[in-house]
Amino acid sequence: MISNAAARDGRKAVGKRGGSSPAYEDRTVDDLRKRAQEIGLSGHSGKNKSELIDMLRDS
Repeated sequence: MISNAAARDGRKAVGKRGGSSPAYEDRTVDDLRKRAQEIGLSGHSGKNKSELIDMLRDS
């Protein structure tokens, strides 16, 4: 769990261990739509890039 790791190692250390996926801004609209579909978000097909990024960050 993140909370256990944060308590043990500190939040900065836990954050540094995170994945290395590219920032949403560096992805294409098609990539963002695929990611939204992967995590089960609906209504992504009609969104522009900034709307998709907001959707993904709010999920």
